[in-house]
Amino acid sequence: MHEANNKLANRGAHIGTLDGQFQELQSTIGECDVMLDFSGDQLHDLQLGLDDAQAQLHQHDHALHAPPDEMQVEGEEEP
Repeated sequence: MHEANNKLANRGAHIGTLDGQFQELQSTIGECDVMLDFSGDQLHDLQLGLDDAQAQLHQHDHALHAPPDEMQVEGEEEP
């Protein structure tokens, strides 16, 4: 009977240890979820900035290759 009580006490202690480890893992997972959400928000902001920069580059590239307007040509007058 004494041996059975010791086994139960040991199992109870082991269960307590496992429960503590489980709580720590849940806390770690929660922290990772928060970091992933934050990183996702940062990635989204960076993607928006990249899209804006690409649009500006496209506009500048288009302006460099576009024919000049008649108003921009110096030294020429219409007859």
